[in-house]
Amino acid sequence: MPVFLRYAVPSTCVVGGWPFAVLDSNVKCTADGRERLTLGPTVLSTVDIADAAAEQTTTGYAIRLEFTAEGQRRWEDVTREKVGQFIAFLVDDELLAAPQITQPLTGDSAQLPGPFTSLDQARKVADAIRGN
Repeated sequence: MPVFLRYAVPSTCVVGGWPFAVLDSNVKCTADGRERLTLGPTVLSTVDIADAAAEQTTTGYAIRLEFTAEGQRRWEDVTREKVGQFIAFLVDDELLAAPQITQPLTGDSAQLPGPFTSLDQARKVADAIRGN
């Protein structure tokens, strides 16, 4: 299951109460349909992720991503360069989340907040990211 992290520029996805037709593979709508994200180039991919594990958080369920050394360098670079922009987490070309980068992020891991409704659902995505 390919995983890609791309920076994104938000705009509206619902115009006049009607869904906006997305005809470009570089455009994704958020799950609630309120925003349309125009995706920039891929900044991280599956090869930059050493491990993935599901976890329960105070707000629901998420996946903890552990980066390779190169992945960590890329993550730190993009979060430093794109403060104020959004980072889109795509798994199998589906938009899971697009949080705003509020500050440069350092370290060898990150949390992927997703629209997961159970720990089992998050585990299945983590397993797929790991290639299981």
